[in-house]
Amino acid sequence: MGKKTFVTAIIISVLLFSAAAGIQLVNLGRANPFTNSQYAGKTGVPSGAPSPVVQILSPMNIEYNTDSVRLNFSASVEKFLEGGYSSPLVSGMKIDNSYYTADWLQNSTQIDLATYLDSEEGSNSISVSVNLTRIPDGNHVIRVYVFAQGSIVDPFHWYTFETAGYSQVNFTIDTIPPSISVFPIRNEMYAESEVLEVSLNFTVNESASKISYVLDGQNNVSLAGNTTLTGLSEGEHSLTVYATDEAGNIGASETVTFTIAKPEPLPTNLVAASAASITVLSAVLLVCFKKRKR
Repeated sequence: MGKKTFVTAIIISVLLFSAAAGIQLVNLGRANPFTNSQYAGKTGVPSGAPSPVVQILSPMNIEYNTDSVRLNFSASVEKFLEGGYSSPLVSGMKIDNSYYTADWLQNSTQIDLATYLDSEEGSNSISVSVNLTRIPDGNHVIRVYVFAQGSIVDPFHWYTFETAGYSQVNFTIDTIPPSISVFPIRNEMYAESEVLEVSLNFTVNESASKISYVLDGQNNVSLAGNTTLTGLSEGEHSLTVYATDEAGNIGASETVTFTIAKPEPLPTNLVAASAASITVLSAVLLVCFKKRKR
């Protein structure tokens, strides 16, 4: 064998050995998909991949009489562990991002999940609490978005994908108490035999869950609407009407005053004088009548 032929044989041997080694690495890679795989960027969501399930615990769909409420929500995503698919292979899902939007805010608000995750790599469930302040009066809606990241690994590459879930809640802020107007109650003069009573008429500018009044600083008395106050004593009285709206705000009317009175009895000497005057008048009329009869 010549020298040239020998060199050629060595080169061919090296190439064959390298090819065999490459085949072996490929086989090892196929046997363990996580071996020697390189990150190749983001890819589309594989069919059936789970999305986070978001549940808003507060605020609830009710009225609040404060401009500050607590946003509490929880979220979870199925882990979707190795073996979930035969091809491609999908690794565990982890929650990695969240934000909320509110109709009174111009932009979305990012939520720092660092304190809510089990580790820097993430977690498949979280429970978040955020204080929301300076919320204007009115009807509002909050939407919470949660994102989870999963991985797809083939023999040579590693890809990531992202799924999202969201939930929303409607609620109302009402910090303004009801406005109540009471119609004036006239001072009344009653005859001795009359029942002492007055009419109480008022208006409220919004729906009220409770209406009541306080007369002369006594106990609070519930009302269903306009009514008549009976059993009043003679003298001056004061009255205030209260209303509680659906959010729990309590409004009060201006305090109105009125007087209940009966005619004062005539003095005894005036009664006697009146009786005498009537007797004299009767006598005069009798004399005049007799003269005319003649």
